[in-house]
Amino acid sequence: FIALEQVMVLPPTAFQDLVELKNYIGETSNTVIQASARVRLLEGPPRPAWASAFGRDEFGLYASLTIWKHTQRFRYIPAGNFMMGSPIDEIGREKDEAAVAITLTHSFWLAESECTQEFWTQVMLSNPAYHEKLRHPVERVSWQDVQQFMPLLAKRIQQTRLPCRLPTEAEWEFATRAGSTDRLPGHDTRDGGDLDRIAVHAGPSTRSSLAVGERLPNRLGLFDTIGNVWEWCQDAYAPYPLVPPSEHYSNQ
Repeated sequence: FIALEQVMVLPPTAFQDLVELKNYIGETSNTVIQASARVRLLEGPPRPAWASAFGRDEFGLYASLTIWKHTQRFRYIPAGNFMMGSPIDEIGREKDEAAVAITLTHSFWLAESECTQEFWTQVMLSNPAYHEKLRHPVERVSWQDVQQFMPLLAKRIQQTRLPCRLPTEAEWEFATRAGSTDRLPGHDTRDGGDLDRIAVHAGPSTRSSLAVGERLPNRLGLFDTIGNVWEWCQDAYAPYPLVPPSEHYSNQ
């Protein structure tokens, strides 16, 4: 059960482990009840009506959204708790990153990469990017532009009342960290030795963005959570609350 609380992807042996736990301490044990709830959460929802493809791999559940033959894959992010911000002794830490405990009570689907110029063009019928390459992330878009994009995306989907929005900062950081507190969150490394494998960053050979998905994903299968382009969040910039809220941003 302790191991289940620390992971965000359903382990292959989770159901068998749960059966053994029930046999060992009984089905009515609080530990079994909590472990069962955690397994159900990690198992995730059934196939969404909008999904053109659906499955599970080493990173968890995925669902693909196709708009006129152009596909964006989404990853299932199970609800949970995490420390938002950074330790006071972390290298490169900013003064507005005070660590605070956050609870997200709702799971959600998050695109596994930045929105490509190809996908943006399918929805908006125009490409505002300076470096026009279809598999590169769309750039030169304002927050207001994205707010126009979201309802149009919803209309392109063959299902009514499907909410589409940017992630909040808390949701984005929760998914990016993927259960880790490292300086390079969500990846199995603590130093910068593997930076080139996980991030598109400034250098002599990098004078623009690169195509999405060319670096290693994090533990939830999300690409470019470090580097490539800046990404918008739904909520406005503000200092982190120092009193841990029981429901933080996810309903707003």
